[in-house]
Amino acid sequence: MSQISVISKLTGVETTTEGTQITLDHSSIVKLNVDRANIADYSRSGNDLVITLNSGEVITLKNFYVTDAQGVSQLVLEESDGALWWIEDPTGAATYESCLLYTSPSPRD
Repeated sequence: MSQISVISKLTGVETTTEGTQITLDHSSIVKLNVDRANIADYSRSGNDLVITLNSGEVITLKNFYVTDAQGVSQLVLEESDGALWWIEDPTGAATYESCLLYTSPSPRD
């Protein structure tokens, strides 16, 4: 199972889970703890992004392709050395761009 973090574009809140499937309620930044070299394939099934790893594990991001007022969801891979890679078009050319991930600080009381 892979660690999956979801950062809501609406609220900025991050939730982390372990598993092979998540359902997005609105556009989000999805971060997988997976090295680029471990990705075998990206495919689209309706509004879902399906990621197949070299190990045969399949990760499904349900509603990944649904757009809303915050735009589209985005996929980021975090490699074992901590490097972050944004995938511009997972099912297209799968262009990897080095990135820094920023979330807004929590409001203070």
